[in-house]
This record gives sequence, C-alpha cells and structure tokens, in this order.
Amino acid sequence: MFSSVPEILTYDGSATDIILNYVAFLANTIALAAVCIGSARSRCGENRSRKQPTIIVLSNHSTWLLITLFLVFFQIFLCSVIVRCVGISVVWSAQCSFSLLLFLFLQNPFSKKSLFASTLISTSLSLALWIYYLIVSDLITTIAHICSIVLGLALFILLRIMCRGGEPPSQGEENPLMC
Repeated sequence: MFSSVPEILTYDGSATDIILNYVAFLANTIALAAVCIGSARSRCGENRSRKQPTIIVLSNHSTWLLITLFLVFFQIFLCSVIVRCVGISVVWSAQCSFSLLLFLFLQNPFSKKSLFASTLISTSLSLALWIYYLIVSDLITTIAHICSIVLGLALFILLRIMCRGGEPPSQGEENPLMC
C-alpha cells in the first residue's frame, strides 16, 4: 500500500521531520520567490537579445509559485503512486538547487544583499539537512535528495530553454529566465 496524502505531508507523524522539513520548505520557498521576483527586470514574454517572442510567456513573479506547486504535486504523486515514501524533501531540495542556480546566473548577484542573504540561508539550511539525513537515514534518502537537486537544476535548464527559445544560458545576465 502506498502513502496517503496526510502521511506524506506529515511525515507519518514524525515531529522532528515535520519541523526540520517545513522550516527548510519555508526558507527555500522564500529564497526561490526572492530570487525569481528579484530577477524580474525585463518585459514579460520578450527576449531582449533576439527581439523575438519567447516560446512561453511567464512572469518571474509567478515562476516561484508554479515551480513550488509543480514540486508539491510531483512529491505527492511520487509517494502516493510510484514509491512508498513520506515527506516534502523533494520539494525543498529542488527549490534550493533551482534558486541557487538562478541566483548565480544573475548580473552581479552578490551585490544584491537581500537575495544573497535569502539564498545563503536556504542553501546552508538545506546543506545541513542533507548532511543530517545522510547520517540518520537510509541511503535511499540521500539518493532521493541528490535526484531532487538534479530535478531543480533540470527545471532551471528546461525553463531557461523554453523562455529563451533555445538560447544557451550565460552568466551575468540581468534576467536569466527572461520570461
């Protein structure tokens, strides 16, 4: 029998896991929103470098929410249909890698103090939790975290390709997603 949604979202009643993971979820959601909104400087739906419409039109103000909702539904689907698991670590792990990559692609990212602070806090917290779960959990948990990090990177690259019409990413852009 696979996990039910309440079991998934409440770590099957583990108070420690609930606190640790929901704090990580909150920190990574704030960082993702800050970096997505902070990078929104271009007009929605326009690719400045090529002056052609992008493949999709997506405001950076909604990007963080759409990514988070996709990851939450993916986590629930994963645990309720594919494998027996509980938790939301797939969500915050993927959020962390996505927001960190987006932050690093911003123009002069370290000059934006609030974006730097939120990214540093969420990444540090995530790293601490990955190490904690590496020590206290089965190896499959660490493998799931690594796969989730890769998922966040893949989402960034996919969204980048869709928004930029296939143009390869380059560092130091005003708005790396530009859609």
